[in-house]
Amino acid sequence: MEKKKLRILICEDEGLTVLRLQKELDSLGYTVVGEAKDGLEAVKLAKELCPDVILMDIKMPKLDGIAATTEIMATQPTAIIMLTAYSQEDFVEKVIAAGASAYLLKPVNSGQLLPTIELAAHKFVEFQGIRSEAENLKEALEVRKLIERAKGILM
Repeated sequence: MEKKKLRILICEDEGLTVLRLQKELDSLGYTVVGEAKDGLEAVKLAKELCPDVILMDIKMPKLDGIAATTEIMATQPTAIIMLTAYSQEDFVEKVIAAGASAYLLKPVNSGQLLPTIELAAHKFVEFQGIRSEAENLKEALEVRKLIERAKGILM
């Protein structure tokens, strides 16, 4: 069975980095569906394009990557890989809280991109399945409680 070609949105304000990422992604067989140069555009394009994976720079104009990730995860959850030149602990904590799937330090190369993208996309799909299953179980439990209460009233 053929592997699904992942659709990727690049959110990065540095033109040279965007070109480098696009070239790497193309060589790895991914489809780049769009490019955002600031956080507000990233949120807008995430909603419009529904990518499988988003590569998100942390430091961007108008809305930083962490705030954009938080907003995307609240409205259009997807696998988001944060890209940054910074590895401070507070950044990592903020990225985790925002809901990102992975964190890569720049400069990024294809040796890092391939496993990170594949793992982030796979784990995100797996997590969404678990979340859906938990919601279904929660619903079933509520129904069961109502049935038990009704039985108690009838008895």
